[in-house]
Amino acid sequence: MVKQIWRYFTFAIGWGSFIMALNILFLYFRNTEGFENFISNPLIFVIGHFIIGLGFFGTAIVYEINRLSFRLKLIIHVIVGIGLFLLVSFNLGWGIVESPTSLMLNIAVYIGVIFVVWVVLYLRDKKEVEEINKTLREQNHKKLLDTE
Repeated sequence: MVKQIWRYFTFAIGWGSFIMALNILFLYFRNTEGFENFISNPLIFVIGHFIIGLGFFGTAIVYEINRLSFRLKLIIHVIVGIGLFLLVSFNLGWGIVESPTSLMLNIAVYIGVIFVVWVVLYLRDKKEVEEINKTLREQNHKKLLDTE
C-alpha cells in the first residue's frame, strides 16, 4: 500500500509540475498580470500547483479502493480535485474565479482533463483484463488437452 501511495504521490507531483510549466508558458505568451505575479513570488505559484496536483492526481488513489462503487470514486475524485483547484486559485488570486464565464471555463477544462485521464486509465485496465483473460483461456485450454 505504501508503494501505491508513493506512486500516486510522485505521479501527482509530476503532473502538477507539467501543468505548472504549461501555465507559465501560457501566462508568458499572453503577457498578463499573472506572469508578473509568478515572477514576483514563484514559490507560492509552485506550492499552489503542488497542492492542485495532489488534489487532482493524488486523489486518483481512490480508484484502488475496491469496496467503493465507481460512481462514488468518481464523485470523490472530482469534488476533492475541483474543490482544491478553486480554493487554491481563489486564495492565490489567479483570476480563475473573476467572472462566472471564467469560472465555468476553468471547471470545464478541469473536467476535460479528468475525462482524458479517466479514459487513459480505463484503456490501460481494459488491456490488462484482456491479457489476464487470454492467459486464463490458454491455461484452461491446456488443462482440457491434458485431461484428454
